[in-house]
Amino acid sequence: FNLLSFTITILAVSITPAYSTKYDDPTFYYNTCTYVLIRYAGFKDNVAQDFANIGLNQYQTTIRNASQVVKNTVKITILAIYTTALDIIPPTQFSTMWFTIITNNLILGYTTSLLDTLSRIQNIKPVTAYCKFVSNGGINIIKHNFITMQNERLLFQLG
Repeated sequence: FNLLSFTITILAVSITPAYSTKYDDPTFYYNTCTYVLIRYAGFKDNVAQDFANIGLNQYQTTIRNASQVVKNTVKITILAIYTTALDIIPPTQFSTMWFTIITNNLILGYTTSLLDTLSRIQNIKPVTAYCKFVSNGGINIIKHNFITMQNERLLFQLG
């Protein structure tokens, strides 16, 4: 029993730095944002195509029809961000309701930003620009952005 306990402790200590490094890297948050908007909601990172997606509410159908792998990846990653990486919601309080609110606010933040601001910038890749905005800056700014998405849309601002 002591050997098993020792082995588990060593394994936990070995794994912890890898997670910490991953969660401290803004790329992790950028990749999550783009995955949700492109793979889960079906946006194309193209102003004209994304305008059409919004106008036809295609993203809602894309979300409903997303593969189980995509849905699970989004759920697991959002859960990890809010309960572990940024420690915003205690794991025991994270629920399907929180997942729905957060992903809706991310998508609505993007669509509103596209309609209001992003579409006026020439030669822009709108998903790329929005997700760089979400994940830009130090970990405290990133955390602030994700707290905002827990409560409301996060709107793109020129910087």
